[in-house]
Amino acid sequence: MQKPEIIGGLKRAVERGYSLEQAKRSLLNAGYSIEDVDDSADAISGVIGRLPSPEYPILSNSSSLATLPPIPPKQPLVQPQFQQQTQVQPQIKPKKSVSGRKILIIFLIILFIALLGGLISLIIFKDSVIDFINNLSL
Repeated sequence: MQKPEIIGGLKRAVERGYSLEQAKRSLLNAGYSIEDVDDSADAISGVIGRLPSPEYPILSNSSSLATLPPIPPKQPLVQPQFQQQTQVQPQIKPKKSVSGRKILIIFLIILFIALLGGLISLIIFKDSVIDFINNLSL
């Protein structure tokens, strides 16, 4: 029975340069049944001719394999190694700045002293303040 996932796997393997037999063997090793793999391979056998040709030709008989040069193994991409440069950064001491909290505390202390001075003044000059307020209402 033809299965779309088997057909897709066979097409991808052939596009990557593997022979149809290698692709079939891989799918059999993956657990697919031999009937499904053979039916799917038969279904795409006409499609293989229209696929872009890989680096090496695909041969159906194994007798002519001895005349071909061996396929070189694919080498993994090696990314260049960068040497990490470690530099000792000098310790930067933050500037001592007056924070907003300190400014608020100084402002509140000045306000407290001003209010305390006003209260003391009212206590000392209470008679004069009372006469001044009474004269305003007349």
